[in-house]
Order: sequence, then structure tokens, then C-alpha cells
Amino acid sequence: MNKYNFKQVAKWFVDKYNEDTNKEKSVLTKTKLHNLMYYAKGLFYVFQNDSFFDGIFLVSNNGVKCKELASLFSEKNDSLENIFADEKPITNVLVVVTLDFVYQKIGSITEEKLAEIMKEEKLISGKEVSEKINEEKLAEDFRETYLQDEQTNKFNIMRDEIVDIISFMTYKKYDKAFRVLGQ
Repeated sequence: MNKYNFKQVAKWFVDKYNEDTNKEKSVLTKTKLHNLMYYAKGLFYVFQNDSFFDGIFLVSNNGVKCKELASLFSEKNDSLENIFADEKPITNVLVVVTLDFVYQKIGSITEEKLAEIMKEEKLISGKEVSEKINEEKLAEDFRETYLQDEQTNKFNIMRDEIVDIISFMTYKKYDKAFRVLGQ
């Protein structure tokens, strides 16, 4: 799969927040953006056993941070919209479905509540600030947390919804393959 860069993923969330007319959504902060990107990366690993963007995630006081995004923020002191204005949009349907799912399920959680929840995450709990998150364990830990243990369903992410998304993604793969074979 063609990988997107971390700035394109960040732009997708920034644009989605700006398009959303639901006034009950919490504000998108830089900290929350890091956390949304982490969940998108983790869930995509669950769905596809692959990453759709490069980015190293580190444990932070408020959950996680994408090392490259943090570096960009330290270089540019501008609004989120302006920082990512020139990035190309994400067009891969599987990636967009994953990003939208994360946005719908986690987008309205306040930054403070999200930080509290994330401190309990298996990949994060007990780790030192700035410690790198092991990407090889990302999919395994997300599967354990969100698919196998219904009691740990902190974001009200229902197993059926995740299974529906996995089915949709699998269908898309086969549908594309059949269309190519039919030509």
C-alpha cells in the first residue's frame, strides 16, 4: 500500500474538525491530534496488518505524541489549518474509513479524558515519558484491547462495528481484485 506522510493524516483530522458542524465536538488541540493519529495507526494495523503512514510514537504526559509531528510543531508556530494547508488529501478508501471511524468514536472525547484513558492503555501504562512505542506490538495490543476483551471497551467501540469495518475492507480488497481480473 502507498503510505501517506504524517502531515497528510494530520490534515485529514484538521479538515474533518473544521467541516464538522456539530458544536458538541471538543476542540482539536495539538495534543489531541497526536492521540487521534495514534488510534488511527493502531486500528489500521488491526484491520490491515500494515501501517498507512510513517511516524514514530512516543509516550507523553498526555498519552502519546508523534515524534515527527512534535518536531514540526516546534518549528512552526502557526494554526493547525495553516501548517497543513499545502498537503495533498488522502484518497484511499480504507484509510478514510479508518480515520472517520476514529474521528466518530474518539473525536468528541475531551483532551483531559482521552489522556486519562490512554494512561491505562497496555502500550503506554508503566512506560517512561519519551519512551518509543513498539510498532510491532501495536496491532497485537489493539486487537487484545478492542476485539477480544469486551470489558475494556472504553470508547464504546462495539465489536460488531469493528467487524463490519473489517468485512467492508476485506470486501473492498476482493472487489478490486475481481474488477482487475474481469478486465
